[in-house]
Amino acid sequence: MVHYKELGKSGLLRSAALMGLCYLLAGNMLMGQTFPGQSGLLIPPGAPGITIGLTTATCTVSGIGVIGQGCREIDNVAIDITHTYTGDLGIFIISPGGDILELTSGNGGTGNNFTNTTFTDNTTPFITSGIAPYTGIWRP
Repeated sequence: MVHYKELGKSGLLRSAALMGLCYLLAGNMLMGQTFPGQSGLLIPPGAPGITIGLTTATCTVSGIGVIGQGCREIDNVAIDITHTYTGDLGIFIISPGGDILELTSGNGGTGNNFTNTTFTDNTTPFITSGIAPYTGIWRP
């Protein structure tokens, strides 16, 4: 589950909101799976008339087991969000058990959009070192 916390303005989550890529180790072969999330969600719900709130995009992950018990890691999360003033957004992954992973929060200031933006620990530039529009691969 991904939460988009809106602090001030409205926007639209246009493309696949969340694509978590979870790698499984099967024998000597590394296999990956992609799990698409919801798209077309308003940020916040009720935008543009309502400018503060929480948008939740659910991503159903199945057939891989539990992280640490079959599923080795989440490789990356890819998002597309059309939104003015990205500094208003906080983007988090929340597991069914309630574990929270912050991808970005309050970054980008008055800039717009996360376009083909991928979050992964397997890169050098932190999202805090970039400016909006965010495109490419970033470390949360």
